[in-house]
Amino acid sequence: MHTTLRKTLKVAGWSFGALFTLLFIFVGLLAFPGFLFAHKLEQGNLVAYSEDELSGSIKPVLREIDRRIATSEIADPSLKHNIFFGHDAKIFGAVQGARTQIVQRAIGIARSPTYNMSWPPYLSHIITFDEPDAAHETLRRTTWPGQFNMTNVLTHEVTHSLVFARLGLANTARLPMWKAEGYPEYIAAAAVRSQSGYSLRGSVARLLEADLTRLKDAQGNIAPLRYDCIGKSYLKNEAGDFWHTCYYLSRVLVEYVLDKKGLSFDRLAQPSIDETQTLNELLRDYHAGNL
Repeated sequence: MHTTLRKTLKVAGWSFGALFTLLFIFVGLLAFPGFLFAHKLEQGNLVAYSEDELSGSIKPVLREIDRRIATSEIADPSLKHNIFFGHDAKIFGAVQGARTQIVQRAIGIARSPTYNMSWPPYLSHIITFDEPDAAHETLRRTTWPGQFNMTNVLTHEVTHSLVFARLGLANTARLPMWKAEGYPEYIAAAAVRSQSGYSLRGSVARLLEADLTRLKDAQGNIAPLRYDCIGKSYLKNEAGDFWHTCYYLSRVLVEYVLDKKGLSFDRLAQPSIDETQTLNELLRDYHAGNL
């Protein structure tokens, strides 16, 4: 009897030990996956990893991402950002696939092929399984009716890490969609906003020319943005990308608060800065010719 119990406990101990070891390896691969890639390239605060050679055409992209991030008032020069191009990295893809399944079962949200997976201020991981074409500055996705500007998309994802580091994960999770996505869009569009002849008024006009029907409520007003707005309406942004209208609207609202009203990021993040009120003020200024 006692011998059987000891054997059972020993097997249970081995099983628990093996399970703990596998979990430890899994978490380690999530946190420090760089060694799974053949190539690494550093540029400023960015470190890019890929199975393909990264020198040459990717360098200007990383340089521009770094430049745009530096325009953010919450940029943290002590925070390194790791960008993983995982489209042909098999082990990395398997680990991230397992993580995605766990997240999807836990909260019911499927991840995009390009996403942020960070624990600031300790780790900032930007992951993409879209196929990079650095020579044309694009990320390609077979299920998308166009292409993404690589610099814009990766700058957006890096900016999420800046927000996490500034506000903490709990406060970031409480941000409404227009702030959570609008600020990364705003920083990603830094090059656009610095161009000669650019105006917020032109961006609002571009927005109002889009099909906003599915973003409106029963009274015909643009409803507060939620993540279910994704895929309901598209427009072509300044880079010529086929993009979600609600993301563009979020950027325009944030731009209005920061550049027109002159508020700081910390003030923007406060709950008192209301989406509907901001939108109404923006449209009022637009129609009055004040933008």
